[in-house]
Amino acid sequence: MKKSFARGVPKVRETLVRHGERKPIWLTEFGWSTCSTRGAEAWENCVSPSVQASYLRRAFRKMRDWSYVPVGVTFNLEDTSGDRGERLDNYGLLRRDGSPKPAYRALTDGARVLGSRTRARAATKQLTVRFLRRGGHAWVTGRLPVGRTVRVKLHRWKTSAPRFSRRISYNRLIRVQQNGRFHHRIDLDAAGRGKWLAVVKGRRLPRLAASAILR
Repeated sequence: MKKSFARGVPKVRETLVRHGERKPIWLTEFGWSTCSTRGAEAWENCVSPSVQASYLRRAFRKMRDWSYVPVGVTFNLEDTSGDRGERLDNYGLLRRDGSPKPAYRALTDGARVLGSRTRARAATKQLTVRFLRRGGHAWVTGRLPVGRTVRVKLHRWKTSAPRFSRRISYNRLIRVQQNGRFHHRIDLDAAGRGKWLAVVKGRRLPRLAASAILR
């Protein structure tokens, strides 16, 4: 089971959900080697370049059906040696000389398949935002329909009032990426130490807003 792409990923998801965790799963390193190894255990056997391409297309079609998998990163871009007998050296989409294998085109097709799923799903979502602060930096991440922009603002805490100032001390316009997400880092040390009210609003979408206090 643990060696299966089609069955293994859903099992990982089931385990996470069973323990109360519903964060997305990023597949950051998967692929099939075109080395010459045959007759070993199934997971150790390599495949032909045409089968590598077929598996890659099927993998991305499978990811399209998994709403909890927004990202897939194949391993590897280019073969690391010309020795066909080395399994780890032949995962590339390109051969050692830089010429493309059929899988190189398959990646483009697969990314288009996954991207269409992501854009369609993102278009139905309202604004969702996550705030995180560590040391002198804060991160604002979230999702919104593709092509939209969000405005990130900071309001400083006034100890003399006490309240948050109406004056905006930090103001940035962030564009939503093609995967329906945005990510922005705020240098709080540059903005000034203290307590801040962070406000994120969808541009021309006044009813979509989120805020948090950064201490």
